[in-house]
Amino acid sequence: MKSRSGYTIIELLVVVAIMAITAGTLVSFNRLGQDQVTMYVEASKIVDVILRAKSLAISAYREPGRATCAHGIFIDTATNPGTFSLNRYLKKEATGGSSPVPCASIGSSTSKISYYDPRVVESSSSTLSRGIVFDAVETNISNIIFRPPDPEIFFFNPNGDISLGRTGTIVIKNSNSGDKIRIVVGQGGQITYNFID
Repeated sequence: MKSRSGYTIIELLVVVAIMAITAGTLVSFNRLGQDQVTMYVEASKIVDVILRAKSLAISAYREPGRATCAHGIFIDTATNPGTFSLNRYLKKEATGGSSPVPCASIGSSTSKISYYDPRVVESSSSTLSRGIVFDAVETNISNIIFRPPDPEIFFFNPNGDISLGRTGTIVIKNSNSGDKIRIVVGQGGQITYNFID
């Protein structure tokens, strides 16, 4: 009796099919992992800008003449829903007999963000990665303002009115996968973020 050497075509096809299924599964898991890492990187960029605004507000208190009323972050959910910028808010100059709004009025119940002159801090306007945008429905703020010296924190809604809530919520989403990360900024400036289920 002759011993047979090698494999049959059926055995080879089964092995190739198993390898193809395994490779396909790994590729899909790799893509999912890559999307999650991208989301966390973008959330970290936003948190970094918020913390930088807070730090600048503390240092602005010692500014000679103190033309800067506050520092903050502007989140664009309307015209370009993937951009945010670190802003310095200056006193608006008096026009037509009106007096300038004092810095201390930031945070009053009648305060509007339009009362102040925002200036984008040098090279601090950022755009989220492709496919990631701010969720305009779940993001309840457009500006987070830190007023020196404490710094006190104020949230402004997308209409430019002061928000009376004790926290501000920013939600970014991946338009391809639907994944979302919620960033919550507390009244003391503490920040948490996590994926939304």
